Amino acid sequence: MRAVVDSYLLTPIQQGMLFHHLQGANVGVDVEQMVGNLHEAVDVEVLRHAWQRIADQHPILRTRFKWTGADEPLQEVVDSIEVALDVHDLGGLSPEEQEARLASFMTDDRRRGFDLAVAPMWRITLFRLGDTSQRFVFTYHHSLLDISVVWVVEEAFQTYDAALRGEVAPLEQRRPFRDHVEWLHEHLRTDRDAAQAYYRQLLAGYDEPISLVALERGAPTGVTDSIDAADVVYGHDRFPLGADLSGAMHAFAQSYRVGPPVLIETAWALVLAAFSGSTDIVFGSTRGCRRTGLPGSDRTIGLFINTPPVRVVIDPAATVADLLGAVRAQQVEKRAHEHTALTDIQAVSDVHGAPLFETICVINELHQGTRLKLVGPAFEHREFDLHDQTNFPLTLLAFTDPLIHCKLSYDPRRFDAESIGRVRDLFIAVLEAIVAAPDAPVGSLPRVSARERELLAAWNSTGRDFPGAATLPELFEAQVDRTPDATALVVQSQRLTYRELDRRANAVAATLRGLGVGPDSMVGVFMDRSVEMVVSLLGILKAGGAYVPMDPAYPAVRIAMMLEDSHADVVLTERRLRDAVPDTVPHVVTVDQFDGRAEDRAPLAAAAALSSNHLAYVIFTSGSTGRPKGVMIEHRNVVNFLTAMDDVLGHDATQAPGVWLAVTSISFDISVLELFWTLTRGFTLVLQQDDGRLTDGSTAGSSRGDAAVSAMQFSLFYFAADATSVAGDRYRLLLEGAKFADANGFSAIWTPERHFHEFGGNYPNAAITSTAVAMVTERIQIRAGSVVLPLHNPIRCAEDWSVVDNLSNGRVGLSFASGWHANDFVLAPDNFADRRALMASGIDTIRSLWRGESVTATSGDGREVSVSMFPPPVQPDPPIWITAGGSPDTFAMAGRIGASILTNLLVMNHDDLVANIAAYRAAYAAAGHPGKGHISLMLHTFVGDDIDDVRDNVREPFLEYLRTSTDLINQVRWEQTSFAKPTAQRTQPGEAQDLSELSAEEMAVIMDHAFDRYFRTAGLFGTPESCRETVQRLADLGVDELACLIDFGVDEQRVLDGLRQLDALRRLTNPEPGASAVVDPAGDDSLSAGDDWGLIAQFERHEVTHFQCTPSHAAVIAATPEGMTALARLRKLLLGGEALPAALADRIRPQIRGDLLNMYGPTETTIWSTVSPILAAGRPITIGRPIANTEIHIVDRHLQPNPIGVAGELLIGGAGVVRGYLDRPELTDERFVALPAAGGDRVYRTGDLARMRADGEIEFSGRLDHQVKIRGYRIELGEIETAIGRHGDVFETVVVARTDSPGEPRLIAYVVPRSAGEGGDTDAWGQVWNETYGQSTETDATFDIAGWNDSYTGAPIPAEEMREWVDETVARISELAPRRILEIGCGTGLLLFRLAPQAERFVGIDLAQNALDRIAQRLETAPLPQVSLLQGRADDVATLVDETFDTIVVNSVAQYFPDVDYFVDVIAKAMSLLAPGGALFLGDLRSHAHLPLFAAAVELARAPSEMTRADLYERAEQRAQHDEELVIDPALFLALRSAVPALASVAVRLKAGRFHNELTRFRYDVVLRREGGAEATDVPVRTLPLAEFSVDAVRAALADEPPILVVPSLRNDRLVREAALVEVLSDANGPATVADIQQALEHVEPGVDPADLVDLDPRYDTDLVWSADGCDRFDLVLRSRNQPSRQPTVFTDAPPQWSVFANEPAQPAAKDLGPTLRAHVRASLPDYMVPTAFVVLQALPRTPNGKIDRNALPAPDRSRTEGSVAAAPPANDFERSIATVWQDMLSLDAVGVETNVFDLGANSLMMVQASARLSELLSRKVSLVDMFRFPTVRSLAGFLGDDGSDGPDDVQESLERGQSRKDAMQRRRDARQRPKPDRRP
Repeated sequence: MRAVVDSYLLTPIQQGMLFHHLQGANVGVDVEQMVGNLHEAVDVEVLRHAWQRIADQHPILRTRFKWTGADEPLQEVVDSIEVALDVHDLGGLSPEEQEARLASFMTDDRRRGFDLAVAPMWRITLFRLGDTSQRFVFTYHHSLLDISVVWVVEEAFQTYDAALRGEVAPLEQRRPFRDHVEWLHEHLRTDRDAAQAYYRQLLAGYDEPISLVALERGAPTGVTDSIDAADVVYGHDRFPLGADLSGAMHAFAQSYRVGPPVLIETAWALVLAAFSGSTDIVFGSTRGCRRTGLPGSDRTIGLFINTPPVRVVIDPAATVADLLGAVRAQQVEKRAHEHTALTDIQAVSDVHGAPLFETICVINELHQGTRLKLVGPAFEHREFDLHDQTNFPLTLLAFTDPLIHCKLSYDPRRFDAESIGRVRDLFIAVLEAIVAAPDAPVGSLPRVSARERELLAAWNSTGRDFPGAATLPELFEAQVDRTPDATALVVQSQRLTYRELDRRANAVAATLRGLGVGPDSMVGVFMDRSVEMVVSLLGILKAGGAYVPMDPAYPAVRIAMMLEDSHADVVLTERRLRDAVPDTVPHVVTVDQFDGRAEDRAPLAAAAALSSNHLAYVIFTSGSTGRPKGVMIEHRNVVNFLTAMDDVLGHDATQAPGVWLAVTSISFDISVLELFWTLTRGFTLVLQQDDGRLTDGSTAGSSRGDAAVSAMQFSLFYFAADATSVAGDRYRLLLEGAKFADANGFSAIWTPERHFHEFGGNYPNAAITSTAVAMVTERIQIRAGSVVLPLHNPIRCAEDWSVVDNLSNGRVGLSFASGWHANDFVLAPDNFADRRALMASGIDTIRSLWRGESVTATSGDGREVSVSMFPPPVQPDPPIWITAGGSPDTFAMAGRIGASILTNLLVMNHDDLVANIAAYRAAYAAAGHPGKGHISLMLHTFVGDDIDDVRDNVREPFLEYLRTSTDLINQVRWEQTSFAKPTAQRTQPGEAQDLSELSAEEMAVIMDHAFDRYFRTAGLFGTPESCRETVQRLADLGVDELACLIDFGVDEQRVLDGLRQLDALRRLTNPEPGASAVVDPAGDDSLSAGDDWGLIAQFERHEVTHFQCTPSHAAVIAATPEGMTALARLRKLLLGGEALPAALADRIRPQIRGDLLNMYGPTETTIWSTVSPILAAGRPITIGRPIANTEIHIVDRHLQPNPIGVAGELLIGGAGVVRGYLDRPELTDERFVALPAAGGDRVYRTGDLARMRADGEIEFSGRLDHQVKIRGYRIELGEIETAIGRHGDVFETVVVARTDSPGEPRLIAYVVPRSAGEGGDTDAWGQVWNETYGQSTETDATFDIAGWNDSYTGAPIPAEEMREWVDETVARISELAPRRILEIGCGTGLLLFRLAPQAERFVGIDLAQNALDRIAQRLETAPLPQVSLLQGRADDVATLVDETFDTIVVNSVAQYFPDVDYFVDVIAKAMSLLAPGGALFLGDLRSHAHLPLFAAAVELARAPSEMTRADLYERAEQRAQHDEELVIDPALFLALRSAVPALASVAVRLKAGRFHNELTRFRYDVVLRREGGAEATDVPVRTLPLAEFSVDAVRAALADEPPILVVPSLRNDRLVREAALVEVLSDANGPATVADIQQALEHVEPGVDPADLVDLDPRYDTDLVWSADGCDRFDLVLRSRNQPSRQPTVFTDAPPQWSVFANEPAQPAAKDLGPTLRAHVRASLPDYMVPTAFVVLQALPRTPNGKIDRNALPAPDRSRTEGSVAAAPPANDFERSIATVWQDMLSLDAVGVETNVFDLGANSLMMVQASARLSELLSRKVSLVDMFRFPTVRSLAGFLGDDGSDGPDDVQESLERGQSRKDAMQRRRDARQRPKPDRRP
């Protein structure tokens, strides 16, 4: 074992290298290779001995590092090492093979690296290439050597040369490296304050490291595959500066006394400025640092270098000479502090959490090889070169030899050779410009190379002739003259030819001219979409005016602003909207009543005197001040735009024009393309009157509200028709129903396959019945529901349905089932056992045949033959459904294969349906299928005029249907569906009962119960209005289509007549925007086939060729097969107005035959300014290139052009730039500017962030105001939002940077979960409690208090306190003398086991099955036969039980109800189950009035003593606001009479108990009595006010035994301290800190303890009730036991909404969603992009125009953890000190001592600052290595305060997390940069 002869500290730069080595950031980092080409023969052994002597001579070559078990890392020198020389003979290889082997070795050698704990940290290798040709490699870790490596090589070879001569070379006696280390640490100590001051001043205000993203691989173009970290070999671009430039630089240095290093660093700063888009540049500059004052330091072998920062602030107006002088002065000033560690420098900077720089500049006076050449003649035949790899991704290395040469070293994972070449070119160009013109302004220096300037100019060369003098009326009238009789405009059933449209517009124009309208006059258009609207727009333009769109849906105040700003004296409107136009308008013309005659066109145009420079329209857009701004667009702008669109859309005037379906409001400028390009090019314009209603009734982009439910398709389903019906009429219901559905917007007709039974006997072959449907319909989809595929040969099945697809012109859809009835398989008995597998394989066969592929089958003679299908089907792929029962596996299987689902509620309850849909969606998404799939739910349906008539009509037919379908009903899950036996206990999971085992009486009971429940909860029975809620609920559950089963036995004609009511429901639940929600289904006209003006129908009806919409609108259309089919037929589909998601483009592009165009442009440059054809799926999404006569400029903040790939503001110039903003000259001057780069032309500043890619495409990056700087990084918030949005539980998200407290901004993610609005959170609480009870370890089954935790501490509530609570609750319920008890929310039986033994009957209901299972286990050993257990929701109580009770208990359950409406509903249903005079006990309710007291008390208990009063107040407010439980005002019960008419009395009582805890302080009980009990006498109530409470005074008042005595307003000792706390927090002048508050509360006067008053007088019962006088007061009510009496209840009126009496509970799942999303985001994004907090909201706040209102987002609650486990507090002052540092850095109020700081938003680079702060705070060195090894407060405190043990678990977690972060960073780069595969053929 080698002995350690010396030991000393590491230098700071060595510590940094050790840190990076442990972190494993890059394999091969800091591994240096000095390579020598030796043109000589080599004696291997002599050479090895020479290196052995050098190792013995210099301690640094025998050094290793030690960090385990040491307070600080050390370097240890061992007494000896044995030098090995590894020799490889390559002499037998060709030169090419030799070089390949050498290159491979260099890579492997670097990857091999070193174990820094083992000496030596270097090795030598020799390759024999020939007799006199060798390659020598000296590999060493950079922590050992800097430039002194030259001296090591020099001495080694001098020793070798001397040995060959038989001599011993003298070696220079050099000062040992340890001397320098000792000097350095002392110097750093003494210089610390001065150095900190210097660097603090140098870096003041620099808080954003420059970004090199513009140079990164694929940043502009997406060009490369990822490179594994283990395979990284840095690239090198070596280039000489040439003799001329080198000479000029040396001459410049002599003339201006500025050396080449200054020139190089200045040029490097300017290059970085250009490629980063910043003018404040910091990079590292490696300095030799041998000016130590220590004699001999300049000859010591070791690592002296340091890389302090260089800061260059670039002022474009300063001269080049000034900039050079500033850089030179900084070099000189820095010498005194050049040894300061980079970590210490960064600690005093404003850059936190990110490296100060990522690029360095290394300048050496001479190359290493040149230095060795100067040693002497022996080195003339030896050529050395250094191969290095730093931890920095980009390094400029320059050697200032007479011929200056440079090298750019780069990480190939980040940069490619092309990008580095651009850096090189610009670097040379800048150097040339500097030496050529030192007195020129810096702003004149090149920012792009000459080649890039040429490219940018070429891409902006978009000039095209256009009729610049023309106006829109002239273009329209020219088209009228060309095609006067062609159809110009279609609006539903109205059609106008071009001549008719022209004449009607002329009439409007003449009227307007008469009202004084002329050029630049503004005329308001306050109209809905109609023929009159288009006529009005043309009439305004013909009159010379400019139209101003004013959407009737806008708020009146916005309309008023628009009228005021536009000075519009004339407004065109419709008769029905006339009253909505403000009275201030002088002239209001109702165009639909207009009867003016058209004038001749010629005098009309002449009168207008219109020119192309006059306004065409003014559109108001949102303004940052809250006032909309009017954008003024001239005719010339629009005419140029229309001409440009000719090129974009490929318009050919010689070809027949197309049909454009217009859906855009005229308030949005993209409508101009739809309206005027079409009408000036001869198109037929089809104007959609609504905003895009789909054929099936679903609406695109509609928001959910009271007036409309989510989009829902309706179809008709046939399943149970009786085969014994009259011959000849058997299929009347099918065919007539199909005709009606086809004519009235239904989606599909489903027919089944059924065999050998009257039930469904009309449908043995779905293909045949579907053929019949095809013959009598034209539009509707025809679906099999279902084909039992194992009964058929799949080839024959495919043939049959291909025929149907042809007969129906492509309307077939197929749902497949595996079969369930064994008797059916007489048709294929061998297939029954394997039916599921046969179904799956059969689907594959059908799909293959359908797509035109061949399949192999066995012929009659046993041969394998290939067969194809004829006739070929119409549809390219068969739409496939899988018929699913209740099995999640079937749902998941359907999702995996991309099929839709057909299911029903006979075999599932709603909970199962939700779970199964979730499994389906997850599998569907995981398989990569487009969209979200499709859920069709079969429901028995009958809709009529009166719900009682409906019930009477369907009851017997439905029961008979059930009785004749026992083969289906036997499959149901008894315990969960409509068929649950009404009084039975729950059966075991999976247990089913055969109906044949039941008696007739039992059968009747079950059927009656099934019908009643199914009628209410699982069928579609009722009126259109009553069924609407069911449709909404199912839509919320995720159902896309209701397959309405109508043939279950109701009279056939009644069913047909009822279809009109069903259609009324369809239209009611899918109303057109703006239409009334009330539907009258009575008249035939209202339901005619011509009424279907939905979007899909319009596509089909008019054979639309061109369509434009937003991507979100397109996504809704494409979500249905019909919609996708409609889009597929288009010639042109234009998407714009918002960012186009790549997923949507990938989904649509393969489906459509025509062109898909991504459009971009602001209103201020006339609609679209760029276009990007989407040529194939999988391509990066860009906004393309500029259209005709348009220029695009990407500039920096000084409006200087950015290099290609550099993000900057997008400016638009050209003929589309508009006049400006109406009457807003300052804003116009701000946004419309002259641009020197555009030759001084006027351009518009969009405020959008974009970059020009290397291929000329423009990449849109978002808004400049949505780009933020966090932890030193410039971040696009949209990238984080996209990552979060990929999680399946997220419905919507927005990410913002907030600074709610002093310090650095924090990333906050606001998330709306998919569950928001989907039926409340009861089921979520059920899951919470199910998990809680499932984890319980309580041994006493009768006292299982799992989950009862203290809100103050998070610890379990003490058992003795819980026992008191249970005993007091049981005592109160026992006072009600219960015999028949129903407990809703029985939990684990805390009350049940105490009440049930004395009861005749006890029914317990709970949502958590685990709780019921625990009770059942206890009952097995201690039976209570009177007890029944049921699983279910509280609001299902009326359907779960059908008996009455004298007492119903809802104890400590209501707080988990989703909202107060649910609570009231449960009360009403429970009261209906009470016997007359019965009592409903509502126990343990939380008081709404006391919520602020509770929140403040909890937060005070958790707060550190130094927290400020303001912070504590904020935390208490947040806790109260985000409380997850329902809290209720007792006043609610006095208002319940309207909801519960049978309510007789209300009694509210405080909780009883001696212990003061949250159960007794803030909770209360209520007893509600039902009418019908024994009457009590109303008696007078005596009141005893007491200024000071006295027991004696009360007893004295009882002396004459009054019936009721009330002592009001007693101070409640349980709450006086909490009430005082709330007052203190509200007092701005109150105590400053928590410690002060606690001290103040010690002086609060005690009150009366309610427990002391319980047994005040044996003659009286004591009630304690809340007082109206304050939250900390109660009333004492004493009731005589000898005089039965009551205090009458004074009921109040019900409020408009019950929510006035309660809070809105936060979602219980929110605390778990945050950590889940954090882990999800961390998997794809680097740490600095992971939000600090995730705030779960029910909905994002919106502005009036529907955009997200970022200013209205709430501040996150700093005090609440996102995890379900409370953060462990510090155990001592040492842990508290460390936690405080992290709390400050992470902007958190608490950091759990066992929480990994990386989970809270920290990252490895933040360790730099934390290390510095802790070192200062603890007055001891806390190294980066230790910070990295111990990432929790507790582990770090234990290490620093204990024996320095490693804490292996924490270390391993750190290492794994470090690798995870690196992997995430690389994945992010790969995802942004990797090219999509070219899928073109």
